[in-house]
Amino acid sequence: MPPPLPQADAIARALRPFTRPWRQSTATLLDIDATVDRFAEHRVLVPVLRTAPERWFDVVVVVDDAPTMAVWHDTITDFVRVLSLTGFFRAVHRWSLTDAAVKDHLGRSAVLADAVAMARVPQARRLILVVSDFASTAWRGPALWELVAAWARATPAALINPLPVRFWAHSGINLPTVRAMAVGPPGPTSSLRFKVPLRARLTDDSWLPVPALTLTPAALDRWARSIVRTDPEGCDAVLVPAHRVAPPLAPTTPGPAAEAFLRTAAAPAARLALMSAPFERFSLALLRLLQAKAVPEAEPADLAELLTSGLATIDDPLAANPVLTYRSAARNYSLDHVTANDVWTANQALSSFIATHPDVTPSMLALAHTPDGQEALPAELRPFAAATTETLRLLGMIPKESLAPTGNKALSNLGTQYGAGRRAFEEAVTQDRVETAEYPAYSPSDQPGREAEAEQAYRDAAAAGNTHALYNLGVLLASQPGREAEAEQAYRDAAAGNTHALFNLGNLLANQLGREAEAEQAYRDAAAAGDAKALKNLGALLSRQPGREAEAKQAYRDAAAGNTKALFNLGNLLAKPPGRETEAAQAYRDAAAGNTKALFNLGNLLANQPGREAEAEQALRAVAAGGDAKALKNLGALLSRQPGREAEAEQAFRDAAAAGSHRALNNLGNLLAKQPGREAEAEQIFRDAAAAGDARAQKNLTALLANQPGRDAEAEQAYRDAAGNTEASVDPGHTLADSERVLGPDHPNTLTSRNNLAGAYQAAGDVGRAIPLYEAALADSERVLGPDHPTTRAIRSNLDGAQST
Repeated sequence: MPPPLPQADAIARALRPFTRPWRQSTATLLDIDATVDRFAEHRVLVPVLRTAPERWFDVVVVVDDAPTMAVWHDTITDFVRVLSLTGFFRAVHRWSLTDAAVKDHLGRSAVLADAVAMARVPQARRLILVVSDFASTAWRGPALWELVAAWARATPAALINPLPVRFWAHSGINLPTVRAMAVGPPGPTSSLRFKVPLRARLTDDSWLPVPALTLTPAALDRWARSIVRTDPEGCDAVLVPAHRVAPPLAPTTPGPAAEAFLRTAAAPAARLALMSAPFERFSLALLRLLQAKAVPEAEPADLAELLTSGLATIDDPLAANPVLTYRSAARNYSLDHVTANDVWTANQALSSFIATHPDVTPSMLALAHTPDGQEALPAELRPFAAATTETLRLLGMIPKESLAPTGNKALSNLGTQYGAGRRAFEEAVTQDRVETAEYPAYSPSDQPGREAEAEQAYRDAAAAGNTHALYNLGVLLASQPGREAEAEQAYRDAAAGNTHALFNLGNLLANQLGREAEAEQAYRDAAAAGDAKALKNLGALLSRQPGREAEAKQAYRDAAAGNTKALFNLGNLLAKPPGRETEAAQAYRDAAAGNTKALFNLGNLLANQPGREAEAEQALRAVAAGGDAKALKNLGALLSRQPGREAEAEQAFRDAAAAGSHRALNNLGNLLAKQPGREAEAEQIFRDAAAAGDARAQKNLTALLANQPGRDAEAEQAYRDAAGNTEASVDPGHTLADSERVLGPDHPNTLTSRNNLAGAYQAAGDVGRAIPLYEAALADSERVLGPDHPTTRAIRSNLDGAQST
């Protein structure tokens, strides 16, 4: 696993501005050189003292004790250690914060109302860093924010959120953001200068800027330079209100919330959610185990994303190892989408842990507990045994009669341990490829170097007449490169008594060039035996063969009776050729009852058909009701094209942005920019979207600024940002005329400034003003820098582009 604080060295360097010494130091130290000089001159040994440099601040790291912060324990510990090791501070202390009290490093507690005095020191020389993910409900009430505001008025303070910025909108720190700047020596946070955004100015007149940072070197560097060196660039801050707090989260339905989470969460977070689904109740320790053993690419932010998703409730928030209970609807939805591979991976992670645990014997690896079993089970083993049983139930593998098979069935189980899982056959299928779901082997074959033993066990069981072992042998062989022919033979031998073998045989052949006809026959044989999934894969196979689209559609239709995914694929197939939109819409409607993706595609399909906007809106609203960001964005786009519905479109875009869609922010900016008098709001929206990495929003910001008189310099800076220019930022008051006056008309920076301003005009669509600037910049650049200089070539290319517009 990566270290808890992977950029520790860079973070230490970012804090270097805090080496600035205290300006009124009273400490002294012996000046050896001056003492020696005085002794040499007067022959009297009198120590000469001089003022000693003294660190400016001591630091108090106030850590939120909310249950969701447990995932950040190691990260915060390393951060506090870095603060201590730098030597930049007089002292470093760690305090804890709950929704009712603050406890200092000496163990003294105080209620929130009295905690301000605990942090106050003379001359505001204490730095308060509040570390939280702001996910607890306490951050949506006034008490904690009143404490933060009181600290900010008394001393320098900052908020540190270890979560990435994209999660902040769903937490208690969802407050207006500004750029705050210091105007003098370090002092209370309340002394920072800032400009209140229009939205905040309309709702509350008393705001306090508090720097809000991520735990990254870049954010810490901007903040340190701003408050210690009064860097004019400033730092990011949130406006803490005097009386209001972040609005409460809207209630969510667990099922749609789980769907939205799995569609929008980072891949490692989604895998952790699925792997924990077999457990109705699970602890943070279990999540950490799955993270370490099964999803090693997951970072603390992924674990935190799952904990703050609302998919599970925390039973005892104050416990050292919190236990979470999966919300029933969310768990059921997750169980419907977890793959057999993930189930086995999670089970193996648990098995590996149990095998190395000093209190658990290795024999537990092959034990599943049932309440009516004949053998007593030690109490300490029941949680794992229950997990194993749930895993087996999820895979459809628990034998009803016995857990101790004998004869050739035991031989088969030696290869697969418990047999084959059905869940793999329920994995999602894309319309572009044949599903290759197979029964995975949880067996010695999962242990590197033991595939040969598993193969022998399967062959022995097959020789005793176990056709299921033949099927498992095929799965094992198909996973080994170069053994496809042997796998094919095993599947064919098993096919007489196992329709799944026919299905997998079709999958194996479908991926071999020139064997499509054989794959088709295998699928048809499996379908004739009642396997609807074979019909679906047959449709996928036929859809890739020119001229067989009609047969593919028929296969999908035949599979559709028991398979909404086949209906969904049929809709996708029909939506491609022009003229089949009505049939595609009907297929999507038929699939919509069990497939929200079909409903989403239906909305998008209808939105592009004149006169069917109302139907499209209904479909998109149905999907958007579950918090789907893409559906909300597309709904906003649909409404924005209908005169008189701008307000509804605006709300849809705002909801989509709150759900994590940066593109919706850009669309919202475009909508507001077209409404007279709302240019300032549009500008702020574009800036927010650009800060989130949306290049189109940066371009739109350039166009908006270029069309406003007197804002050429800002438009030029926006153009630089859009182009990825790494030169120093342009001061808001610095114009092309200033460059020509201060640096001269032939200075390279002046030439670049002229090119950038021309680019801003071009982005705004005003090529009439852009071309003369490009021409002047090109002529001067060729004269000063030469025709082959990179700057000259870039300006020439820009001019050609503007002239061809």
